Amino acid sequence: MEMLKRENIEIEGKECVVIGRSDIVGKPLAQLLLNENCTVTIVHSRTPKEDIKHHIKFADIVFTAIDKIEYFGKDYEIFNKYRAESSTESTPILWKKDKFECVRKGYFWLSDTPEVESRGWDEIYNCYRMCVYVILKDKITGEEFTFMNTHFGFGDKGQVDSAKLIYEYSKKISDNATFVTGDFNMKPDS
Repeated sequence: MEMLKRENIEIEGKECVVIGRSDIVGKPLAQLLLNENCTVTIVHSRTPKEDIKHHIKFADIVFTAIDKIEYFGKDYEIFNKYRAESSTESTPILWKKDKFECVRKGYFWLSDTPEVESRGWDEIYNCYRMCVYVILKDKITGEEFTFMNTHFGFGDKGQVDSAKLIYEYSKKISDNATFVTGDFNMKPDS
């Protein structure tokens, strides 16, 4: 929400679809959107795929943490990288193919060796943590921007080090405006 506000993106009155109904992401996000006077639809694993496609087709904004492209149909492209060889967790990025061209894509691990699959600074679970990114070009204006999606570990030092690394990488890969989203594993008062 803060990112949308900071970039002066008007969301009042917009049709928003939230994919997922978890108590820690989907439901709180839906409530935040309602507080901003959005029309919100929540879809989830028990919603028929055709209904999900219908809701997405007519949405102004779609929020998701799911990497199943079949939910979105042929209008979308996805970039995804699982955070470890043995993991099914990821931080995918989707975009509408008719609006954006992907200029570059990549990923790195939130660790001392970001170019190599590696465990990082998660102080509690010692999990693999990573960030994926795409550089997208608006097909009408030609403007480019960088979009990054991540999943931080737990612990103050790990979160600070992860944020610093993402900042450094954002400058390394482009001079574009950069948007960073993800699960930052932080509490509102942290």
